[in-house]
Amino acid sequence: MTISSSVLERAGIHLSPEEFEQLVLAAVRQVAPSRLGEPGRDLTPEQVAALRRGGIDPLAAATVNRGTGGSLTRGTAMYAALLATSLTVPEAARRLGVDASRVRT
Repeated sequence: MTISSSVLERAGIHLSPEEFEQLVLAAVRQVAPSRLGEPGRDLTPEQVAALRRGGIDPLAAATVNRGTGGSLTRGTAMYAALLATSLTVPEAARRLGVDASRVRT
């Protein structure tokens, strides 16, 4: 899938598709864990049993979370969109009517 400049502009994102792609890649590096654990291996048998009693299969959840509809994927995409639409320090200061030194990042 290719993201066009017009799609980004409609969303209020004033970046080129290439800049947006770099932002997404940076977000993935920040948000995504460096090693996704295997729940069957990382949890004790008692923890797995407790999750299953609660109606959750940790092995199935690991597969779902790695797909396009998984929580990790959605969270990373939302974080990238947040970064892309965030104000810079000078922009925030202007909106607040204060000096940029009063704005913390």
